[in-house]
Amino acid sequence: MDLSTHNQRVPSSGKLRFINQSQQPRVLNSNGRVFRLRPESGTPVHAETATGTLTGTTIANGDTVTIGGYTYTFVAALSEDSGDAVPFEVLVGVSDSASLDNLIAAINGAAGEGTTYGTGTTAHAFVTAAAGAGDTMDVTFNTPGAAGNIATTASLTAGGWGDTTLTGGVDATTGSAGDQLYDEDFLYTAITDVDATSTSGWNKSAIAPI
Repeated sequence: MDLSTHNQRVPSSGKLRFINQSQQPRVLNSNGRVFRLRPESGTPVHAETATGTLTGTTIANGDTVTIGGYTYTFVAALSEDSGDAVPFEVLVGVSDSASLDNLIAAINGAAGEGTTYGTGTTAHAFVTAAAGAGDTMDVTFNTPGAAGNIATTASLTAGGWGDTTLTGGVDATTGSAGDQLYDEDFLYTAITDVDATSTSGWNKSAIAPI
């Protein structure tokens, strides 16, 4: 655990230490885990994954798509056809859908290296891609959380992302097993340690009057 957020030394075995974390009183145990002292007001959320959709219209030689620092260039013929392979080239297909299929293969590191995209192209480290409806490509960040809201650009002649980002990435509300939060309707309990990328871990039960 990164203790820099509360600047407190982990106590010795069998001891607890009261700390101030994000202006809330907490308890730190000898294993470096932070616990709430009591239920606190709040509605926890689980992590959501960032996504985006590229529409490809009239994809042509020289068009580019950049996703999180990886730039793919569409070409009428791969450079290696002339003897010199160029990574991250993507062959323009017989249709926009076919061109996007070639781009999807390049992003995912799927079959087609050397024939539909340039030899030496590495699979994208952060996202995967899949065919969407019509002439579109759906991109999904590999890890849930706000870190997936990464920059993307496209220079397609007509249609495309333009300058935007993947959207929808949300960090989970973090907590240690046993932590509790509450709002007007529910009491939430962390049934396991929950970090920012967790897509589960918080359970809820309705609050009933007595």
